[in-house]
Amino acid sequence: MAPPFTKPLERRAFVRATALRTVLAAICFDLFESIVKLSPCASTPDGGSIFLPHLPPVQRYLVSTGLTLCTGLTVVFGFTFMHELSALVAVGVLGHPPTDWPPIFDAPWLARSLAEFWARRWHQMLRSTFLDLGGYPLAALLSPLGKYPKRIGLVMGSFIASGVMHDLGMWNLDRGVRFHALILFTIQGVMVLVEYVFRVVTGHRVGGLPGRVWTYTMILIVGQPMSKPHVSLRSLILHTDSQFLS
Repeated sequence: MAPPFTKPLERRAFVRATALRTVLAAICFDLFESIVKLSPCASTPDGGSIFLPHLPPVQRYLVSTGLTLCTGLTVVFGFTFMHELSALVAVGVLGHPPTDWPPIFDAPWLARSLAEFWARRWHQMLRSTFLDLGGYPLAALLSPLGKYPKRIGLVMGSFIASGVMHDLGMWNLDRGVRFHALILFTIQGVMVLVEYVFRVVTGHRVGGLPGRVWTYTMILIVGQPMSKPHVSLRSLILHTDSQFLS
């Protein structure tokens, strides 16, 4: 499902709004990427650990959490910049209708649950890919066992497919494959199912301020290894690694 339009759909107004958003996205992308590069973990092309061993534990986790947030925002505004620039060319030069270019993100920082974050507010460009490669096949495999196993297959298959794609992306960058993304996206899928169980048991969806805190915790804390995917799980726990990573 595409996010709702937030720009005027009259062609000239759309082009003006898109041009402004292209510039703003480029500035935000440069800002957050520059903040990440202030850390030793990104001071060289080889990268490094987001956990700085010389800092006390509290400061170390604050830095790693801040870097994880800035890394995510770099992705958001980088993708947004390319999307807005493409829309600007497509509508302003090639004559595409503005309705062909809805927003790519729906303010992911406003998510009040993991299900809302992944199914609506994060970009959905690969939604069909993950469903076709993982969600639907696993759901079909588990469907003879009943409705709930089928739902588990749909959710877990999609997240597993996403994890595999991200790990293969790192392999394609000559970073090797350590299956950290697979583990992390599998955890995200499990937590989405936990939210579903909560709704079934209580009759209420995860939401409000507690839901937002939960979502931020699952993304910014549990998701920290995605910012340093080549560290071993043991060194991730102990934070003793000094090897330069991605």
